[in-house]
Amino acid sequence: MLQISSSSKIYFAKTYIDFRCGIESLMGYCSNILSKDPMSGAYFVFKNKSGKQLKILHYDGVGFYLCLRRFSKGKISWWPESREECTMEARELSLLLFGGNPKTALLPSHWKKPD
Repeated sequence: MLQISSSSKIYFAKTYIDFRCGIESLMGYCSNILSKDPMSGAYFVFKNKSGKQLKILHYDGVGFYLCLRRFSKGKISWWPESREECTMEARELSLLLFGGNPKTALLPSHWKKPD
């Protein structure tokens, strides 16, 4: 089970990927396109072309997790534009996984941002 904490680093691909990709291909995407180390312990979020599925790649120090989220109804309600930063917070990822839109949600501001 994935434990995404408020201090977790979360990155996402701004463009869709082919969901036939496995762990090795996604690791290459993280390294070459996002310029991030896939073994850093961060979470990497990807979406497919139709916008009905998400994949999350995560390394925990022992091995990789590759999680798939398929929406049974509807599509992903939000995805970043190419000019936006490719990071998000854990609470925004939780909203996204439940079909919400993190940019329009009324979330309280941080009293102190976690390190």
